[in-house]
Amino acid sequence: MRKAYLAILVACGLLCAAPTPFAFAKTKLSFAFVTDPTHEMYVYAIRKGIVKSDKIDLELVTLAIPALIQGFLGKQYDVVETSMIAIPRAVERGLNVSMLFTAIGRLSPGPTLDIWVKKDSPVKSVQELKGKKIAVFGLGSTALTMIRVALAKEHKLNVALQGGDFNWVQLPTAVIPAAVQRGETEAGCLLYGQVFEARKTGEFRSIYSGVDVLTREAGARMVLPVIVGYPEKITQDEESYKEFNRMLVASLRYASQNKQEVAAAVAKTSNVSTEFLINVLDGIATFKTPVEEADLKALDYFWNAAKDVGILKSVPSARSLAWKPAMVP
Repeated sequence: MRKAYLAILVACGLLCAAPTPFAFAKTKLSFAFVTDPTHEMYVYAIRKGIVKSDKIDLELVTLAIPALIQGFLGKQYDVVETSMIAIPRAVERGLNVSMLFTAIGRLSPGPTLDIWVKKDSPVKSVQELKGKKIAVFGLGSTALTMIRVALAKEHKLNVALQGGDFNWVQLPTAVIPAAVQRGETEAGCLLYGQVFEARKTGEFRSIYSGVDVLTREAGARMVLPVIVGYPEKITQDEESYKEFNRMLVASLRYASQNKQEVAAAVAKTSNVSTEFLINVLDGIATFKTPVEEADLKALDYFWNAAKDVGILKSVPSARSLAWKPAMVP
């Protein structure tokens, strides 16, 4: 009898001490974003375990742009980065999305959406490039779309990809500077690292910048990438998505406050300089919430401007797509 009693006590003790299998289970969320050193800085603190969560198990997935587009349209991930120009097109096709984070994609002032010529080029204005070749890294890229809208709005130019005022020529990003230097194209659009080098070396000069035009017209800084989720998934577990935003905000702020550490660490594993990455971090906009009123204002302006010049067929209201908890501190 005594042995049976002791056995019961031991069993009860084990049952009471053992955690229930579901008590500490974390929700798994996948976050897909473009493979890029700058983005690695944004998630550095998450990868290193500096920013942690006891609520979600966040899987970070890096993808090339074509795979990212496919993942966005196919809803393969819980949270995904996409271009702001892709959102109205997706909505038009019947895809429901909620914008979780826009602050990460704000354009910094400076030559981000510029057209460049070599330093000794006789070209002095963008109007002189009518009928000439302009090298671009993607005919459907967000950056080129924004440049086209700015040109159409400011100068009333025909910015059609074919049959317009300019001969847009798609080339691999890496060869654009050489193509402009050799005179194979009269001008070119440079990507972020190339812009940094162009300003540093003085080998190229900008003859047109779309950033100031769009910012002035919108009354807000433009937004390029947007991080979205899908309403049907979000409503099943809003707390997990709030936790995702908390983690990303914390990681971004860690990168902004520890620029040298983060930039140097990312530079070691990528073919870019620490100096360039610090320059990127210097341009991160301050924000109070992941989605802010100014971001909605910028998106509404650009989507409608793109519709005006025939790039988009229909546009939603940015506010209708904003996830409300993302606008709360």
